[in-house]
Amino acid sequence: LVFAAVAQEETGLVGMQALVDEYRDRALGFVDILGDGRSISYGAISIHWWRVQGEGPPGHSLGGGLPNVNLGLARAVDRILSWAPEVQDPGRRTVVNVAMLRSGEVFNHKPASGWFSLDLRSLDRTEVDRMEEEVRRILESVSEETRIPLRMEPVQLTPGGQIPGFRNSELVRTAEAVSRFLGLDPQLGIAGSSNMNVPLGQGIPAIGLGGGRGGERGNPGEWADVPAMVRAAKHVFLLAAALGR
Repeated sequence: LVFAAVAQEETGLVGMQALVDEYRDRALGFVDILGDGRSISYGAISIHWWRVQGEGPPGHSLGGGLPNVNLGLARAVDRILSWAPEVQDPGRRTVVNVAMLRSGEVFNHKPASGWFSLDLRSLDRTEVDRMEEEVRRILESVSEETRIPLRMEPVQLTPGGQIPGFRNSELVRTAEAVSRFLGLDPQLGIAGSSNMNVPLGQGIPAIGLGGGRGGERGNPGEWADVPAMVRAAKHVFLLAAALGR
């Protein structure tokens, strides 16, 4: 039974990847402890964040408006968001979103570069791959039309995945039973987004235990839910004892 505190969850899941690399061949499963088991995740959503970078010839407005990096960026965003309704699926959490656009600093110049954010996510990781291919096709087409090179740069690629039949596995069923033994009515889900994504993205069994831990996080009045933390410790102990028998 190995307890590990891992770093860099929010910056690429680096610590968890190192842990999985070390124990993947001898682990029964991985348990991400984020609560007492009030919720149990046994599947993970794939979330890929990209920065779409564009470059064009800079210059004063008097020198002429085209080619202009903003035309390439704007046309690409329009094409992507016009195509998005064809693939977005609330049931599968399939989403395409552009949230940030950045370029230029003054009114009377063409910017030399600019970028926009791209958020692609789905419970089906193969769907994310398909969406990325379509985005690359759109960017290539827009680049040819506007003479503005556009490229995708990865920001954070959070893996995800679903293991067929995993809902009825010993790991998931035992965690559910332990939660009920502790007086909880666990909510089970397949859209986890935490350290558990690393093993699940590689087809390795993993679950996430969720639940309340306190409140006012990051504020002077922050408080800890000690009874919930004690239940979390009990849950981990009982789960380990039951699976390691």
